[in-house]
Amino acid sequence: MSAPPPIRALTSLRGLAAWWVVVFHFREALPPQMPAFLHSIASYGYLAVDLFFILSGFVISCRYSEYFSSRIEIRNIVIFYGLRLARIYPLHFFVLIIYLINPIVIIIFSSSGLPDGGYEIYYYILSIFLIQNWGWTNNIQWNIPAWSISTEWFAYLIFPFFAIIMARVIKNAIIAASALLLILAMVTALVGGGLGGNIPHYGLLRCVLEFGAGIALYRLHLAHPAKIATARLAFGCAIVCFVALIILPDYAVIPLGFFCLIYSLTENSFLLSRLIRQPLLEWIGLISYSTYMIHYFVKIWIKFLLVESTPNMSDFAVYIAATFGVS
Repeated sequence: MSAPPPIRALTSLRGLAAWWVVVFHFREALPPQMPAFLHSIASYGYLAVDLFFILSGFVISCRYSEYFSSRIEIRNIVIFYGLRLARIYPLHFFVLIIYLINPIVIIIFSSSGLPDGGYEIYYYILSIFLIQNWGWTNNIQWNIPAWSISTEWFAYLIFPFFAIIMARVIKNAIIAASALLLILAMVTALVGGGLGGNIPHYGLLRCVLEFGAGIALYRLHLAHPAKIATARLAFGCAIVCFVALIILPDYAVIPLGFFCLIYSLTENSFLLSRLIRQPLLEWIGLISYSTYMIHYFVKIWIKFLLVESTPNMSDFAVYIAATFGVS
């Protein structure tokens, strides 16, 4: 099947989200004299993963939902799994291989030896099969950001069934999305903490529910494509959700905010869509998977090579430049 034309603003959005995660993981290198609001924005970078999950459900639906719009065929499932595995696995496996350098160097140069729960063989084997964050372990190891790729792979496995249920059983996309996000909020509230808490046990559910909300967003996009007026309204709702984070927990407002933001950007003539639909930002979006998968390895090595007693801007600049170059 021929692919529909990409929504270019969403490619740029993916790149911006990837770099938000990078800044989140490098935030300890931000000098304390920087404005407090910048430190605050950096500290919320873990929420970019929620944006990824919803965006992924939407984009995967745009590209593949017609494979499963009427019935599920084994041939189409095999094609879909093969295409998605070919997209995510080569880089994942490559990064796993280069991560083997880390325990070797630590054993040779560190007087304290390997850290507990950092480089276990069992977790590495699970990572090879992309099942490391399916609830088998109590922590995250090796390439830390890859936990979300593990949960994404699970979401891909159930996507054909999710898609046909959305298309043929659940007719109201808004109700479907609301139910999924409400379940996410309730579960997160019951277990305590926020969206970034207890990833080994709840990261998979977080991914599946938000990925499902992205599928519902695609059904909404099909039934009611965003126009200028609705794009503005959706963006206004997104802004309200983001501001509400000041007083409300992240799980209560942020997934809904991202849902509305993505919907607003599907209207190509919307101002924000035009602003971020720039060649450089699109290119950054196209390499964002590389950025996401390699940046934590870069962080470990920059920290290893440039040990400083106090955070400074030069170290942060080295982090950013190295990640960009390696990406």
